[in-house]
Amino acid sequence: MRIISGSLRGKKLATPQGLNTRPTSDKARQGVFNILEHAPWSLGLRGLRILDIFAGSGAMGLEAMSRGAAFALFIDNDVTAISVIKSNIDACGFDKNQTIANKQNVLKLGPNPLEKYDLAFLDAPYDTGLNEETMPILLANGWLKSGAIVVSENRKGQIASALDGFELLREVNYGINGFVFYTVKPTKFQD
Repeated sequence: MRIISGSLRGKKLATPQGLNTRPTSDKARQGVFNILEHAPWSLGLRGLRILDIFAGSGAMGLEAMSRGAAFALFIDNDVTAISVIKSNIDACGFDKNQTIANKQNVLKLGPNPLEKYDLAFLDAPYDTGLNEETMPILLANGWLKSGAIVVSENRKGQIASALDGFELLREVNYGINGFVFYTVKPTKFQD
């Protein structure tokens, strides 16, 4: 696995061994990032704050950082994945002011103590419903800005869920991967 584009183009990334992590293919990542950089509803990537949840190797957040994102928080509940993410962060040369990797159960996230995030990647194990379960938690606990984009990776062909507080923007498939792009609906109580 490697970084596809940006300042770290071609940089190889480590992946956790075993069956607990299913890395997103280079082709699928390229497609997702093409959408994020060119869709009329997208924020682009420059200067954004990124959440990479169920992060695995951290490839999605690191790709965003390579393409100009300002900060990335990686969350996974697997100790091996967090170790690999930290190794990948070091190999990419990012410092502690740019990236943080936390071992945490996403379903137990409390209120966000930091600035809100512009873009979130969710890549829970397929067929668990964890992406859809996590999104309302992120919204309720102040993790996402109004207008933030959420990219939910699922098994190809999985029907996108309608979720309160989110608007469905687009669905695409690459190989076995399906991606659903949502935006956080503005409310008078956000930001």
